[in-house]
Amino acid sequence: MKKNIFYTFYQKMIGLPVKTVVLLLALIALLLRIPLLNSSLWLDEAAQAIESARPLSQQLQIVGDFQPPLMHILLHFWMLVSHDEWWMRLGTAVFPGILTVIGTYLLGKKWINGRVGILAALLLATSAFHIYFSQELRPYALPAAAAIWSWWCLAELLFAEKSANRETSQSRKFLLGFVVLSVAGLYSSYLYPFVVVSQFLYWLLLARTQIKTMFIAGIGIAAGFAPWMPSFLEQFRTGQGLRTLLPGWEKVVGFTQTKALGLVVGKFVWGQLDLQVTPLFIVGTLFILTLFLIGGLLMLRSARISRTSLWMLFCWGVLPILLSWLVSFWVPILQPKRVMYCLPALYILLAASIDEIVRRWKSSAFLPHVILLPLFLIQSFGVWSYWSKPELQREDWRSIHQYVTDHFPPNQTVVAFAFNEPFAPWIWYDQNSFATVNTGTIYTTKDTDLTQLRKLQDFSYVISFDYLQDLTDPNRRLQSEIEKYGFKEQNVLSPATPVGQVRIYARPSTVIGLGYSP
Repeated sequence: MKKNIFYTFYQKMIGLPVKTVVLLLALIALLLRIPLLNSSLWLDEAAQAIESARPLSQQLQIVGDFQPPLMHILLHFWMLVSHDEWWMRLGTAVFPGILTVIGTYLLGKKWINGRVGILAALLLATSAFHIYFSQELRPYALPAAAAIWSWWCLAELLFAEKSANRETSQSRKFLLGFVVLSVAGLYSSYLYPFVVVSQFLYWLLLARTQIKTMFIAGIGIAAGFAPWMPSFLEQFRTGQGLRTLLPGWEKVVGFTQTKALGLVVGKFVWGQLDLQVTPLFIVGTLFILTLFLIGGLLMLRSARISRTSLWMLFCWGVLPILLSWLVSFWVPILQPKRVMYCLPALYILLAASIDEIVRRWKSSAFLPHVILLPLFLIQSFGVWSYWSKPELQREDWRSIHQYVTDHFPPNQTVVAFAFNEPFAPWIWYDQNSFATVNTGTIYTTKDTDLTQLRKLQDFSYVISFDYLQDLTDPNRRLQSEIEKYGFKEQNVLSPATPVGQVRIYARPSTVIGLGYSP
């Protein structure tokens, strides 16, 4: 059977030197993360950029953002060069994403074999889910990179501790690396403790005689994160208060328990695609799960793959998801992007399953093609859908602001928000060019005093957004108040990206062209 392009490329990479493979994987990962890298910042990204642009002395003042401070500090220094979207994402998302791809190859090669390492890294490099969130100006790629390289240090540490030929300095080096990377992970994501717990559980079950080394590592990690604990507790209380003040917030920050695990699996496979029960979705997902099942059973019966490696992949790729799912019964924290640090382990496990299937039926010349072709077609479909469909991309606030700038005079136009302040993307792109007005509260009820909207009567045009309005203004008080001050809705813009509708209001005596080209 004629070899397909995926299998041919994969086979050629297997025989290359490690450094060459690393460079190729890094190049592939980078090239696939360039399209849409300069797209508009969406709500959370703009908030991140605004906070990181503040003076260094204010970088720890992030009570309202339920995230640790590492991303803020790194981005602060990275932004000293440029505030361009592509530049900000490059340093704090793309580079960590590429490091994760490289780490996937090296760990897969070390724990299974070179074929598995290359295939797992190629799957991660071409993953639509990983591409999207290693372009995201939020702390998702950062903890994933910390996780994979802390696992690397732990693996090397265990090997150094067991080998009589390794110097003590080697053990200390890897122990220090493990502690530093674990602390970095804790300062980049509040779900990272599930990684640390899983690592120590793996360590304990694999090397119970190393209790002293585990204790030293644990003390070092705890001491490193201890200074931030008061701030974490304050953020936690603020977050819990927000859920009380804003009904429906839990649906935004988390999923129902019955759907959470399924969504993690679905998003890991299909990326940003809307997960509908279609024949393509069912067949593709069942195909991958079947590979896991058959390959897993073969690996359990095989002497070629150690139980130590399989246990590590379980503790790395599965256990943190299960732990965060259990905690979500009390606090809804589980979202696919927040546990992206598990994805490399699952790809290594998938690659090992495929490798074992091919080895088991090595006499079948067409089997590798039958497996790899549909697998990379699934990957390609997810990536192409993200690149080509605006509804799967980030909210294009930059174009909306440009439209308003091109069509409305700033001295006669006010932008209204059903929130306690203008939305972060509008602040980022507008830089106080247009006057703004808001409802003054994060949740508007039928009894909310909206007298502050009297400012509307000083303008001829009003721009308002349906964005998040079901959450912050379910009774549509803002729209009613705008009309009460003599404005009539003239046009409704429906951008292709998920910003929601933009409403254009004007006084009846005003005539203006209101065409829109997204």
